[in-house]
Amino acid sequence: MFNEPMINEIITQMNAVVQNGIEIPFPALVISAVIGLIVCLFGLKLVRFVNAICGLAVGAVLGILVAYLIQTDLKIGLAIVAAAALILTIMSAVFKKFGAFLLCLSVALEVVGMFQMQNFTMLAVTGVAGIIIAVLTMIWFEPLVIIVTSLSGGMGLGNAVAQMVGIKNPYITLGICAAGIAIGLIVQFMMKSREIGRREARHSRQVKEEISIESEIDRARSILDLDDEEEDEDEYEE
Repeated sequence: MFNEPMINEIITQMNAVVQNGIEIPFPALVISAVIGLIVCLFGLKLVRFVNAICGLAVGAVLGILVAYLIQTDLKIGLAIVAAAALILTIMSAVFKKFGAFLLCLSVALEVVGMFQMQNFTMLAVTGVAGIIIAVLTMIWFEPLVIIVTSLSGGMGLGNAVAQMVGIKNPYITLGICAAGIAIGLIVQFMMKSREIGRREARHSRQVKEEISIESEIDRARSILDLDDEEEDEDEYEE
């Protein structure tokens, strides 16, 4: 069965791969940094695209986990991974709130990987926190999507930049990530504020136009009423 010791062993092996695994090629780091920057600055604007990427990654991970648990052969395992990735990619892109839910869980797992939490308890705490934030995102969609995409993009950008320039100190890497997150939050909230301002300005213009049209109609009606009264007076004098 899939019990706690087994989960702890999987986490330990994954952390060992992260710490001692293969070196990521420089072009891949550049692409990762660019994607992280785009997500960090324009996460809300590109929420369907970000959700699709998240659904693809989550689906692939779930497919690999299922294939590992059932101990299937390579072809069937690849088919499971491809099917899971495709289904979650489509669902995340079509249903924005579902995609945002997966995005929050992915960011929680990203935090787990970044701080190398090596036991089931810490994984469970982070997972519960991710689920709570994911549920809240479905209620307060736009502000929390901004926060989550800034976190995800900032961490991706910071880690990629740190690896490109050869930084090994985790505190410096964390500082780069924090700077990216802060920039993403500022830029996205500023863009959202301007969008709200433009929307309110358009609404104000529409209201003014409606009031102006109503005033013109009332003026025209008053002129017609005056004309009718003058005609009545002329007829009475005759």
